[in-house]
Amino acid sequence: MEDDPPVMESLPKQPLTEANIKEIGESDAVVGAMSFPGEQEVRGFVLEHEDSFTVLVFDHRTETWRKLNQYDKDEISVQTAIQWAVDDRTEWFADTGRLSEL
Repeated sequence: MEDDPPVMESLPKQPLTEANIKEIGESDAVVGAMSFPGEQEVRGFVLEHEDSFTVLVFDHRTETWRKLNQYDKDEISVQTAIQWAVDDRTEWFADTGRLSEL
């Protein structure tokens, strides 16, 4: 059965730190990584690729990272990608009946 949204197995099964996000952002595989604003522990972030942004959130119930969305870089700015990512996360938690977890 396919995950909806898909699970990102390469990430640790826990929220990340800003140091983790910085390290991911310095990887050759991505252009950068930006955490959601105002979080004590990183439970959501955006990966910036050459041609797209990928929205990832941590699901505490399953202890997995999930890929919620991907946006074409030609269509939006980094600031818009972060705002849309926060909106995606809020919508996903609302759709799964877990909005109180935010």
